[in-house]
Amino acid sequence: MRLGTIDPGEHQIAFAVSENAIIVDAGLYRIATLRDAHVFCAALNLDAIIVEQPQVYRGARGKGDPNDLIRLANVVGACASACARSKTTLPSRWKGQVPKKIHHERVLAELERGRELAMVLSKIAGIRGSDRHNVFDAIGLNLWSLRRLG
Repeated sequence: MRLGTIDPGEHQIAFAVSENAIIVDAGLYRIATLRDAHVFCAALNLDAIIVEQPQVYRGARGKGDPNDLIRLANVVGACASACARSKTTLPSRWKGQVPKKIHHERVLAELERGRELAMVLSKIAGIRGSDRHNVFDAIGLNLWSLRRLG
């Protein structure tokens, strides 16, 4: 089975693809339109896709303009509609409140040594740090979906 997971953004989508429970691709894809997001996700040729859904945080944890979530939700829909078997999940459901640094260390620790780890490290090497965390989230969501990450 070919599973894709997406951490969406307004202008880029982070993705991870697994085949038979092994991560085979990951990266960051820039989008200008919702159609770009849909076409890219469709081109991944997936059997199933899971897209992280935006979540409203209230009070002190809330940041930014809540209207941005509406635009982000449109990207989620464009990605999810690219595959017949699709679903969305909230970040709090799959990763909880684990700090990014700890979460990323867990993701790296779970990757199989050898080809899987080497592929991920080569894919993220050219991605700047502020965007790299999105790719780690897409990989983490994929591993969680495969029950490889608790």
